[in-house]
Amino acid sequence: MVVVGNDSVVVEQPEGEPRQACINGELFPPFFKLEHVSSAKALEVYPDDIIVATFPKCGTTWVQHIVCQLTIDGYELKPGKELFTYTPLIEFVGGDVVRRLQRPRILKSHFNFNNLPKHDGAKVILVCRNPKDTLVSWFHHMRNIKGYNWENGHFDVFFDMFCEGRIPWGGYFDYHKGWLPYIHEPNVLVVKYEDMVADLEASVVRIAEFLGPNTANTVSDPVKLGQILQSSALESMKKDQQRWFPNVLRKPDNFIRKGVPGDWRNHLSVEQSEKIDRMFEKHFKNTVFADWWKDDMLWQEGMRDLNIQITVDGHPYPDGFMPENIRSARALKALPDDVFIVTYPKCGTTWVQHIVCQLMIEDYQLKPGKELFTWTPMIEFSGAAAALQRQRPRILKSHFFYRDCPKDPNAKYIFVTRNPKDAVVSAFHMTINQRREDYANISFDEFFDMFMEGKYSYGSYFDYHKEWLQHLQFHNALVVKYEDMIRDLKGAIVQIGEFLGGKAKEVIEDCAKLDKIVEDSTFSAMRKDQHRWIPNVLKGPDLFMRKGTPRDWKNYFTKKQSDQLDKEFAMHFKGIIAEHWWKEEMKWED
Repeated sequence: MVVVGNDSVVVEQPEGEPRQACINGELFPPFFKLEHVSSAKALEVYPDDIIVATFPKCGTTWVQHIVCQLTIDGYELKPGKELFTYTPLIEFVGGDVVRRLQRPRILKSHFNFNNLPKHDGAKVILVCRNPKDTLVSWFHHMRNIKGYNWENGHFDVFFDMFCEGRIPWGGYFDYHKGWLPYIHEPNVLVVKYEDMVADLEASVVRIAEFLGPNTANTVSDPVKLGQILQSSALESMKKDQQRWFPNVLRKPDNFIRKGVPGDWRNHLSVEQSEKIDRMFEKHFKNTVFADWWKDDMLWQEGMRDLNIQITVDGHPYPDGFMPENIRSARALKALPDDVFIVTYPKCGTTWVQHIVCQLMIEDYQLKPGKELFTWTPMIEFSGAAAALQRQRPRILKSHFFYRDCPKDPNAKYIFVTRNPKDAVVSAFHMTINQRREDYANISFDEFFDMFMEGKYSYGSYFDYHKEWLQHLQFHNALVVKYEDMIRDLKGAIVQIGEFLGGKAKEVIEDCAKLDKIVEDSTFSAMRKDQHRWIPNVLKGPDLFMRKGTPRDWKNYFTKKQSDQLDKEFAMHFKGIIAEHWWKEEMKWED
């Protein structure tokens, strides 16, 4: 503890929780300073100030960016002129920095109403967001910012902290309750995050008209308004994220993540959702807030059975996975001679596992009790213990996102990928083939919607690929496309063998051995004796390996579904390596 006069600062990190600073009895991020917080509370506010006031992770950056475009001539974001230099967080930078700003000033604060410096003439934009999405966004933010020292933090821990108000700036409910008596004041504008998502143009115009005639005139110009809308679209804001927050202060994950209302359903359990509902009603019953997020906060009956089987630290996994195994797998120490086969589910994992085993393991043989998964365990299902028992060099399988996969600069990573249309059809059959009565009657249309919303186990196909593809331009990574294996299996096996090197390279240089591996790895050969891949007790009577034929998706998709997926694909992969990978395979026309 540091004591200065009557002031005190304590920076601590209880076991399992993020590091935080307690400044005079209030919680703040661990890198905040007593003198900055105190001087910000005592700041003199001018009548021409604009204050963007929010509880954290409710849309602050979004509204700051819009206000800057509306009010600052020459506003441009570049290294050294990030957003926070135009609109500083007053309690972080302190009063001295704010006083040096040119007027009119745009100030940002997460202070509660009592702590926020005020002036009756200053304009305050209060940005609000439903508590469930706020909670999830806060969780990811806290794992992403280096100062919290909480990269592998657990969602359930954060959920309890959020509900108890034991997070920086205190409780969500207390914050909003403090503002309730003042939201109809003439100098206060309330902007809801969900309204901005639903109609960005209307929200920008509303903000401009609130700020005054000059900004209202700006949005009356269709060209200027169009430029602001284009620059403020969430997809645009996800690019070049160092504009908002310097990379040195955060990890490689996105500062602006999804931004999609309802993403909380991929994280909260039913019990957690109901707890937030009870707290919300307790604080806001019979207030203007009561009906603001009625639809956004609905659980939607049946979603859990059809979608998230379990949630661990904010991420979905199939039913039957053990949280302790998932966590131990994330913490597994990768070894320099490890081979990781990493894929989104149903993209060719088993096929490549079988090939790699034949290339690397001398006594590799599949039989009852020695199925494929015993040779190449899925680490998040089996836990770290299964990997630790494997003889080196280990062959390990995972569907983990990049952020959760164990890493070593010398380990080898084979990333297997497949066009999303065939992947969704294969995932659909895998789901209805499980020994679960509640899955048996899911229609393809239902499953397609789940897939598109990222509600299939392991989360979004698009987010998964985008995250991995940012990290695959390295000597120790090989991308293998399912469709290339169909077209030229021998060429794909040779490519894998050359990448692995050592014994695997020797094997592919022996023509007889190579031909034997090709023969045993054809799709028709692999469809025989399918208990080799996964025991029958874990699956239904249908085939684990079904067709494997590219473009089988055309037997399931409507034209509308095909167009919808094409649009989603283009939005996520435009300008990156995957953009043209499946141009032919994804065409509707033959």
